[in-house]
Amino acid sequence: MQTFFFIPANRIDKLLQIKEKGVTEIIIDLEDAVKDSEKAGLLEQILKYPKEDIRNCFFRIPLIDLKGRFNFEIFDRLLENGFTRFVFPKMASFNDFTTCLQRTKIKLEVILLVETPRLYIECFTQIYNYYEHIYGLALGSHDFIAAIHAKHTVQNLEVLRQQILYFSKAYDILSIDIASMNIKDEDNFREELMDGFNKGYDGKFIIHPNQLEIVNKTKFYSNNDFAWALKVQEKLNKRGGENEFDPILIDDKVVEKPHIKLAKRIINEFRK
Repeated sequence: MQTFFFIPANRIDKLLQIKEKGVTEIIIDLEDAVKDSEKAGLLEQILKYPKEDIRNCFFRIPLIDLKGRFNFEIFDRLLENGFTRFVFPKMASFNDFTTCLQRTKIKLEVILLVETPRLYIECFTQIYNYYEHIYGLALGSHDFIAAIHAKHTVQNLEVLRQQILYFSKAYDILSIDIASMNIKDEDNFREELMDGFNKGYDGKFIIHPNQLEIVNKTKFYSNNDFAWALKVQEKLNKRGGENEFDPILIDDKVVEKPHIKLAKRIINEFRK
């Protein structure tokens, strides 16, 4: 399970420390995690930070204000300084997404947060026009739930999480599961983590080192799963590869070609 760790822009002094903990990607948050009055000064600090340490980070940036107006000041400054990895929040529609993309001719890596009902609905019909511009797709669950005046519960998020996952898988976009505000309830977070993994999510948003530690310690497959995967791999080798693989019986269960990918995934996970 890949990890996408949010660091508030006023805590970039923790950047190298977080990197050492084995996180997959770091997202420096210049949007909701910091005060508006701080953002200009924090941007200057970021631009002075050693490029080799910060260049590959993603940046969640403010693009649309509370009145729905665009503000590209931070985005443009980062673009001018060679940054190309961004998290786009608060997009009301794919028209907003297009407006942001048109700020540059440089190929960007964008994690698109689905945080409004209209953008979510448009995913059903328009994402095929944009998938080449989307590095990762994720549900910004708290903003979305606030937008529809609902309660943030597992039940209310179930359909949304499933659909975001399907949109991602349909176009080979990285699927990133929601951020959890439970930084002390380890059991609840672990349950949410495993639920996302079992659904098929590629990664998860992380907001606290405690959560990252849980992810790094979690065994997503059991020893029995690993033993089964090794048996599949052994049979695969004996048959001369996937093209010569026909249904077989392993541990009293039929194994067919679709199971080969699962077996390889389990082996790779155990050998990390």
